[in-house]
Amino acid sequence: TQGQELPGTGLGLALGRGVTMLAAACDYLTAVRPMLKDPVLLESSMLALKEDIALKDELTGLFNRRYFNQELPREIERFRRFGQPFALLLLDLDNFKGFNDAHGHSAGDSALAQLAALMQHGARGYDHVIRYGGEEFAIILPQASQEEALTMAERIRKASEQHVIEFGTATLGPITVSIG
Repeated sequence: TQGQELPGTGLGLALGRGVTMLAAACDYLTAVRPMLKDPVLLESSMLALKEDIALKDELTGLFNRRYFNQELPREIERFRRFGQPFALLLLDLDNFKGFNDAHGHSAGDSALAQLAALMQHGARGYDHVIRYGGEEFAIILPQASQEEALTMAERIRKASEQHVIEFGTATLGPITVSIG
């Protein structure tokens, strides 16, 4: 394993101490058979965090456009190869610029986060809710029929219409969404 010392290796003898498999592999790939120019060691938990940050929107916690660009072709391929249906909902917040102008960008950020949580709550566990950009969202619905997609869209539309945006002590009213 990577933390276990390798007994009697040339590197270990030259250094006068035990050498782990990880150290030997790095030495091999940088000095003996150079394949890596500037390797970086990274804890697996840190790598997972970096991957998560790369695919998540910081404000809403939803997946981001990069994730969308990876996942949509996968769903299309599943459909082509296996005939698995899927649906794609595209959502836009109505008159969001006016909301931001009237209440400020901090209130707008709060509204985006609240509506993102609404969308996430209304989605199935295996749906992909994505902040596509600005006030635009997408939801990829694996194995969903047209009827199921319409039901989901209507559920989100109603929830948005009924949700009152609150910011600090102010009640700002609902923000409706258009969905296609």
